[in-house]
Amino acid sequence: MKALQKTERGPGHMRLREIAEPTCGPGQLKIKVHYAGICGTDIHIVNADLPCRPPVTLGHEVSGIVAEVGSGVRRARVGDKVTVTPYVSVRCGQCRYCRSGYYALCESTLNVGHKVDGAFASYIISQDDQVFRLPGNVGLDVGALSEPLACSVQAVSELCHVEPGDTVLISGPGPVGLMTMQLAKAQGAKVVVAGLHQDAQRLAVAGEMGADITVDVENADLTAVTRGLSGGYGADFAFECAGSDASLRQCLAAVRKLGSVVILGLHGKPAQVNPDDIVYKQLTIRGSISHTWDTWDRTMAILAEGLVDLRPLISHRLPLSDWQEGIRVCEERLGLKVLLQPD
Repeated sequence: MKALQKTERGPGHMRLREIAEPTCGPGQLKIKVHYAGICGTDIHIVNADLPCRPPVTLGHEVSGIVAEVGSGVRRARVGDKVTVTPYVSVRCGQCRYCRSGYYALCESTLNVGHKVDGAFASYIISQDDQVFRLPGNVGLDVGALSEPLACSVQAVSELCHVEPGDTVLISGPGPVGLMTMQLAKAQGAKVVVAGLHQDAQRLAVAGEMGADITVDVENADLTAVTRGLSGGYGADFAFECAGSDASLRQCLAAVRKLGSVVILGLHGKPAQVNPDDIVYKQLTIRGSISHTWDTWDRTMAILAEGLVDLRPLISHRLPLSDWQEGIRVCEERLGLKVLLQPD
């Protein structure tokens, strides 16, 4: 089968290769990939900003149909529509993080698409407990967005507890930012979505999907806008989803005293901020990475109940052979979510 792999460490070294079709062992499922989303993490791996273990097949946002099950599998059957949580393919299962559900923080974890072969291929092998059956009302295209949605669910619903009446700032109108926006709106919050001038199309989508205000930060004062929506105080919560220094600084400026800034965007390098901006406002700074078992159960329920609409986020569906175009679209922010389909 064909698989898109990073063959060596360092920037680049991406090749669409012919590799052996994987086999399914005890406790495993073989999934025929229908869609695999390109994530910002994949871009960081391509550019060598994040570590990986080459040669490795990239891709961790996946949906597909179960093609084969090994002995002892209980969570799905052949023919089921499924998605996969990528962080539990290899983990110790014994540390305090594994036992409390925070498997992504395990020191032994080997992530799908980073250090274990991922979904930019015709088939992927998953452990039984990695697999979640998609709700009947969720198509396979939307199902491939389950993993980034789970990241937003953890940030909004589990780490922050956004409540009705809160003012929320989303800095970075990419797919994760717009998922985070929808979840905050579903919680009853007022939401400001901010981006650059080149994000005009994304900001337009944010407005169509329910943002109360969208802001081009190159042509408007984000802090003033946010204070205007919140009675002069500033945002209760700011979610940094762009992964840039400027975005983080704007979040620190626009959030109110005693407010919270949650960092979802991966920066890939050190950020420069003034700690006094945190101290004098007594801010809470949270990082949010990945998800837990509880997050996934909540995410599947959110999809089943139709509390978010992820379809407008899918801007491109490309064959796997056009992966270079998909990477370019993501790097140049020419769309939102790019899905690759095995040829």
